[in-house]
Amino acid sequence: MTALGYRTETAIRFAIWDQITGAAGRPAEP
Repeated sequence: MTALGYRTETAIRFAIWDQITGAAGRPAEP
């Protein structure tokens, strides 16, 4: 797997997890 592919997959997984969890349990961004 290329570095770009790894970074892309990581970003996608993070985005999906972020939508599942929402902003709960995380301080608001300034």
